[in-house]
Amino acid sequence: MFFIDRLDLDRRFRLLRRELEARGVSEELRGWSFDSPPVEPPSRSVLFSVSELAGRYCQSMRDIYLRRVLNVKPPTSIKMARGIVLHAVNREVLSLVKKLLFSGRVRSGSELVEDLLSLTVDVVDRAITEAENLLAKLSEDVKNQLRVEASAFFRFLAVQAAARVDQAISKYPHSDVDSIISSAVPPV
Repeated sequence: MFFIDRLDLDRRFRLLRRELEARGVSEELRGWSFDSPPVEPPSRSVLFSVSELAGRYCQSMRDIYLRRVLNVKPPTSIKMARGIVLHAVNREVLSLVKKLLFSGRVRSGSELVEDLLSLTVDVVDRAITEAENLLAKLSEDVKNQLRVEASAFFRFLAVQAAARVDQAISKYPHSDVDSIISSAVPPV
C-alpha cells in the first residue's frame, strides 16, 4: 500500500467518473453479470490471479496451462524477481516507519527521512536475498539492476512517508504517536 492522499484519490475518481460518463456503456454489455453467461468463468474451481492474465509474457497462455494443469513451476524471470524485491521493500519501509515513530527518536518527517535513508542498502540487500531464496540465484547484472530500482523505490517511499507524517503532525499537532501513525501510515 502506498501513501495515498485522500484528496488526490477523490480527484482521480472524479476524473474517472467523467471519462466513464463521456464514453458510456455499450448496449451489448448492459445487463451482464460476472455470475451469469457469457461473462461467467467456465469453472469455479480454477481461479486466476490478475497478474496471470494481465502480465502476459506468453501470448498462447501455455504458461497458465503448465502452471495450473500440469503443476509446472514457471522459469524465473527478472519480472518475478523485481516483483518480489519491490514488495519486500514496500513491506519493510512500512514496518520501519512504524518502528521509528514508535521508538520516539523521530519527531518529524525530516528526521524520519534521515533515519530511513541510512537503512537503504540493508533493506534492499535483504529484499534481493529474499528474492533469491524464493526463486533462484540471480546474476550480478540482475542484482545490480534490482538494487538501483529498489533503492529508488525505497527513497520514494521514505519521502512519501515523511511527507505524510509531517502532514499528520501539522493537521493534528497535539496528538500522540499512535494517532499520527494511524493517520499517516497505511495498514500493512
